[in-house]
Amino acid sequence: MRKITILVALAFSLVLFARLSSAQRLSPVIHLSDAEAVEAKKVMETYRMAKDRVNRAMISWRSFYQGYQAAHPELANLRISSDFRVAFSVKQLGEPNEATVVELSPEERQQAESRHRETVESEAALETARANWHDFQYKLLAGRFPNAESPVTKILTGGQTVAVPNQWQSGFALTPDFRLAVPN
Repeated sequence: MRKITILVALAFSLVLFARLSSAQRLSPVIHLSDAEAVEAKKVMETYRMAKDRVNRAMISWRSFYQGYQAAHPELANLRISSDFRVAFSVKQLGEPNEATVVELSPEERQQAESRHRETVESEAALETARANWHDFQYKLLAGRFPNAESPVTKILTGGQTVAVPNQWQSGFALTPDFRLAVPN
């Protein structure tokens, strides 16, 4: 009975110690200056707007594609040519394969081309916004922690390298007021 009491006390002590130890693990935060908060808000808003633009472009393209597919059920697995002149499908019945082709009207061609162009341009804008967001984070971190232990090297868009602390290597999340940054 005495051994059981000792084992229970020991187990309870270990659990209590583990909880106390985890409570002692504190996480660093960065308090952004007014100028940093303004820049963070601007960069993040540009990123969000670029994501929204991509989503709208993809919905528009998908709508055109699905509408065209519905109008031409004979074109299973519809594809559109890179010059936007024809839509086609390939029937794989063995060798040789057979293609079914339908010419796009001038209006359909214009719609497909403009929707495709918007999708490509919006994806490029999103990549730029994403790179700017990463650059902002890594520049801020490198400036805040110039002598970090075990830094991780990050390459910025222009090819410049910066060193950021290991625990911040995945960047950070911001509070809604853009005043506080915490590690991801």
